[in-house]
Amino acid sequence: MLLWSLGQSIITPTARVPSIYFADEETDKKLKEITPCKDGRYLPDASSPEQTQKQLKILEGFAASKGLKFLEVDNYNRLRCILTSTECIIRYFLKQRWIEGLPNFCFVALAVILCAIFAYYPLGQLLIYHVKLASLNETTCEQAKPPNIRGDVKADYNMGTYRNLRAAFGWGLWLFPVSTHVNDGLHFPVRYTEASNGIKYCTINVKESTE
Repeated sequence: MLLWSLGQSIITPTARVPSIYFADEETDKKLKEITPCKDGRYLPDASSPEQTQKQLKILEGFAASKGLKFLEVDNYNRLRCILTSTECIIRYFLKQRWIEGLPNFCFVALAVILCAIFAYYPLGQLLIYHVKLASLNETTCEQAKPPNIRGDVKADYNMGTYRNLRAAFGWGLWLFPVSTHVNDGLHFPVRYTEASNGIKYCTINVKESTE
């Protein structure tokens, strides 16, 4: 789900303002004539009250020519509109003040790094823990409480990292869905602390003994 959400955020195009709301060249020219400009950059926030009133009249005339007008709404929708506008203002402020000029791929890289950091501790550590268990041929219960195998408290099922992984994942290491069981699933090789302990016991086939 994490990768799917990230992929959707990258693939989905950014929502754009409809072209009907864009001012035409004539209106834009009128606005620039009464808007303060410094170093080739227009600063609407630095406009005087008189300039603001003139800009408002120009925009109202443009809206009237396009058939755009404000509608009275109830308090709930008005509050919702105010909250949405506040969110847009905050997003605009953060973008202009903090991340202006950064290319888009930087945001993707930062998002991937952030998701990787947050995913490493809950998922990465769990994966490392289970890989360690598989390499030692142990279960969580056996690691928490070592088993007493035939009287040897130090005996375990660790036959070496390669053999343990091959026994857990099969010869195809889960690449091919084939049956990899070679034993009966009841008897497994045991590593005793003394080699003689393994000779004291032998596997008896129940069917043969009953016959």
